[in-house]
Amino acid sequence: MAKIVKHNIPCPSCKAFSEQEIYYTVNEELNGIASKILNNEINFVKCNNCSNKFQIKTGLLYCNHQKQFAVYFHPNNIHEIDNEIMELKKMHGELHYLNKIIKFSDWDKFKEKIYELEYPSKLTVRTVRNRSDFMPYHDNFWTCDICDGDSTSGCLYFDPTECPRHT
Repeated sequence: MAKIVKHNIPCPSCKAFSEQEIYYTVNEELNGIASKILNNEINFVKCNNCSNKFQIKTGLLYCNHQKQFAVYFHPNNIHEIDNEIMELKKMHGELHYLNKIIKFSDWDKFKEKIYELEYPSKLTVRTVRNRSDFMPYHDNFWTCDICDGDSTSGCLYFDPTECPRHT
């Protein structure tokens, strides 16, 4: 179950159009899809003209049929999927896992929930600088106090050897 559509997308920076694959529904059967979401490789596109990288503001449903969970992201309207859930209840019954979709309007919280559900054995609780709550991260999580990069976003310097973390 995957819904991937090619669209001609204008760059918000230079306004040039380029054809991009936009993901609306994905599942664990797509090779490495969870990692691609966690690394901002799904619905983040790079302009062919000016190399600007930006997120496409659309809904994304992530399902894992084996572990029986579904997580939905929509930046503007997390209730957009409610009509589809009503149809699923009619088709599969009230107790089906797709009727209990976890919804987020925040991309980072969406990714955290996917990580938590996909990799429960790798979770550790760490405080994150500038946040008062706790977030799950993998065992080799690192942050750089100088460049503000971390193991999920990478080094924020163009040349990683310039980052004080790598010296």
